[in-house]
Amino acid sequence: MSRSIEGEDGIVIVAHSKASYLAEAATLAKSIRRFSPTVPIALITNFDIPDHTSRTAGFSRVVQRDFTSFPGLEFKLHLETLSPFSGSSLFLDSDSICYGDISPVFTAFSGKEFVALGKPLKDCHWFQNAARTMGSFGIHQFPFFCGDFYLFRRTPLTQHVFASAREIAGRYDALGINRLGGILNDEPVLSLAMAKHGIEAEPFGSRWILQMQAQQLDHVDLDWTIPKAHAVLAGTTVCPRVVHFQAHRTRPVYYRETFLIHTHGSRFSSKTLSRVIGNFQSLLARASRRARKTAKRW
Repeated sequence: MSRSIEGEDGIVIVAHSKASYLAEAATLAKSIRRFSPTVPIALITNFDIPDHTSRTAGFSRVVQRDFTSFPGLEFKLHLETLSPFSGSSLFLDSDSICYGDISPVFTAFSGKEFVALGKPLKDCHWFQNAARTMGSFGIHQFPFFCGDFYLFRRTPLTQHVFASAREIAGRYDALGINRLGGILNDEPVLSLAMAKHGIEAEPFGSRWILQMQAQQLDHVDLDWTIPKAHAVLAGTTVCPRVVHFQAHRTRPVYYRETFLIHTHGSRFSSKTLSRVIGNFQSLLARASRRARKTAKRW
């Protein structure tokens, strides 16, 4: 683990407790490194990572942490303490792939202390009764976003946002916040913390990241070798720097793109072979998921 450079900006990727998350993190880092060869990338993990594996993936540093106290998605409420960067930190969800230079993001939001990409809302599926929850904080709307992209600087305001989020998490059920598959959802918690401190979501997020599930995109034109990432949103073609696969990470397209990333520049990098591998790995992943669900019922 290397020390932070004063004012250093960097990308934070977290992979804990499941080997599949670590594989996703390595794929994301390698995809970033092609287009942003000098941007620092930190992996925060509870896995032991050999130096060779870290270098191959493109991680600048590996930070070992114990995630016992914040399982599932709760680590996102501690990102300001997890990040090793003293300047701006960009957190990206590990099940994402980069299709362009992401490093300009630090300049684009240089005047912002805490950034999530979205829009204002007064009600959504996050809350049992949004008006009642908002009333607890004296607010009339909240920023709505996907928690796959958080950019923040080490400032008192940012520290207050994360501290408020952790306090809100302690009252999660009492505030009528819906759980995500039985676990804490970081999005409404950080949203309420942002609203409490007067921070709005930043618009035009599709320039930076696209969410295949949240934005209900059954088809995105992807080819990492070109590179190409095109999608149509509200009749407009968008070309994001990052694509977040979400539930689509068990579909052939994710495994196809992953294969192309890890074989880029080698004699095994074949689009035909990538489609075969993608279909096969997708079938295995979905069969494994069904088997786990069946085992839980028994």
